[in-house]
Amino acid sequence: MSTIVAPLTRPDVSAVKQILIAGLSERWGAYERRYNPAIESFQNYYAESLSLVAKSAGEVVGIGALYPVGARPAETVRSKGSDR
Repeated sequence: MSTIVAPLTRPDVSAVKQILIAGLSERWGAYERRYNPAIESFQNYYAESLSLVAKSAGEVVGIGALYPVGARPAETVRSKGSDR
């Protein structure tokens, strides 16, 4: 099965948030909304970024957000792959 990478679309946002929340929950034992405003308001927070999703069989399995920073072209501000 192949994986494609494409720009984030509005229908992808829910799956992206689930992947990011799962990753943080695994890392820290729980997810705290108050400490993660960027995830809670993903589309607004990353409006200036290039957010890409990886999809396999039409399902979002990864996310990467590149955010423009000063004189540098961009930095990766969020990235996570699904356990699947």
